[in-house]
Amino acid sequence: SNLSNDIQGAKLFASLPGNVRWLEQVTGDKKEAVGFNPSSGEFVWNIGDVPAGTGMVRPRLFLAFNVIITPGEDALGKRALLVKDIRISGTDSFTKTVLESIVSDVTTDLKEDLQTTSKDWSVVE
Repeated sequence: SNLSNDIQGAKLFASLPGNVRWLEQVTGDKKEAVGFNPSSGEFVWNIGDVPAGTGMVRPRLFLAFNVIITPGEDALGKRALLVKDIRISGTDSFTKTVLESIVSDVTTDLKEDLQTTSKDWSVVE
């Protein structure tokens, strides 16, 4: 979402841990603008322009993708890391200031998924 001025050249950067594999299944807005590097596990979503009010008075931007995780024994009973080092950047079109925000890692603690409950979020045998 974007509450203030229009943003130009927005990009989202993130990485997958070594035990998480990208599945080439992407859905959402501007999905054709997603690039993934299988060697490094890094991906970039070249969002582009984000008008002011996106996520409030305009629809929010959305991207979803599938991954497979192969957790180690040390992960049993814990939440597993799925996506890390998430940051978004862009330029405020009015002030010309470069904006950057770091976002929390995504784990199997998927509270936004209404089809799951807390018993589904930990690694089990």
